[in-house]
Amino acid sequence: MKRETYNKDTKLEIICKENHKIIIFFEESYYKEIIMDKEKFKSYLQEYINDYPELFPSNIQYNWSLNGFVPASKKQGVKIRRIKNKTNKDVWQIHPSFIMPYMTCKTEDASKYLFLLNWCPYWALSETFGRDEMFYYRLHNHFGRYNIVGTTVKNPDLIPKDLAADEKHSKISGQKVYEAITVGNDCFLGASVSPTASQIDLEKSYGQFKKEAQCIKPDYKPDTVNTDGWSATINSWQSLFIGIIVIQCFLHAVLKIKNVATKKTKELYNKVADKAWHVFNSENKTFFSQRIRRLKEFAESCEDSKIKAALLKLCKKKTWFLPAYDFDNSLRTSNMADRLINRRDRRLQIGKWGHGSAVSSEKNLRSFCLIQNFIPYCPLVRKKKELNNSAFEKLNTKKYSENWTENLLIATSIQNIYIFQQNTL
Repeated sequence: MKRETYNKDTKLEIICKENHKIIIFFEESYYKEIIMDKEKFKSYLQEYINDYPELFPSNIQYNWSLNGFVPASKKQGVKIRRIKNKTNKDVWQIHPSFIMPYMTCKTEDASKYLFLLNWCPYWALSETFGRDEMFYYRLHNHFGRYNIVGTTVKNPDLIPKDLAADEKHSKISGQKVYEAITVGNDCFLGASVSPTASQIDLEKSYGQFKKEAQCIKPDYKPDTVNTDGWSATINSWQSLFIGIIVIQCFLHAVLKIKNVATKKTKELYNKVADKAWHVFNSENKTFFSQRIRRLKEFAESCEDSKIKAALLKLCKKKTWFLPAYDFDNSLRTSNMADRLINRRDRRLQIGKWGHGSAVSSEKNLRSFCLIQNFIPYCPLVRKKKELNNSAFEKLNTKKYSENWTENLLIATSIQNIYIFQQNTL
């Protein structure tokens, strides 16, 4: 069979499908104890519905009944019960959290594999733990099918309204592509591969975030988005969300000055950088406007150089920086996006960039981003900064399990599943 490789002359079609699987927390021993006991199982499930209604259909509450079993798994020997909604007759599987979907392996083992994939290629896990490389590849890419926003944000009112967006330059099968990333509140919220950096392609890629967010909250509209100033990115967001405030990244403007500095102009650059960050630290619009005028006067007094040109260019962007003062939580730099995208960069370098088709690349990117929202922070950092265990917990102020992979599995309950198809143009 011929292996599929990435081709820009193909169109990626994304089809949305309902997910009729509900994953809830079970200790394995307790699950085996109550799986055949109807009353105990119903009692446990009803208590779970009361505690975590966001994991179940909105109209289910007390309006459900048991509906038999899914045939027992030959791989793991685990039985799965089904329930039926008495109103619309929908049937849902009740899947225990201690086992991975499709009965591939225990969740406790999967959490180790997925955690190590931050630093290891697939073949390294195969050498260490056994199994074929494709087992780990499929285990990782499985999560690319789920709604990223819905899985990450369990209360629609908590979807961040102040975002940052940027494109990660990448390669698939040797061809240059762009990964359009949307972040908010230290979480990945959107991720899609764009074949080019044109407005048409970027609007389609960022549009996937819009679809997923509005699937959870139909009237969702962000207040602000921080970008690096690329015109196609700005136009894409303004087209997707009419009236959104675009804020350009102040850090990128300073870095452009740094990029043209030389050893001879190092002293001038240090002086310019100090003045620029003094402007950035202004308390309000008035101070910012005054300081940037002084900065412009200073730039005009300098001798002609690339640093002077870059500094004057920064001053001209005043109108792109000022709106940040109108929103308390707006992002004035793209640091949040850069930190998260750096993780993606390390993962791509480990795997020698992307391989395969548009479908596999899309799923791999989405899986990586979703896993990063749930993977635990470094223990030393958590202790020092008094952080939650993960970005998911920080955003939602809750968790479903002490095991981060179980947390992720449970959060995927009833979230839409996306099917990716590659069609030739």
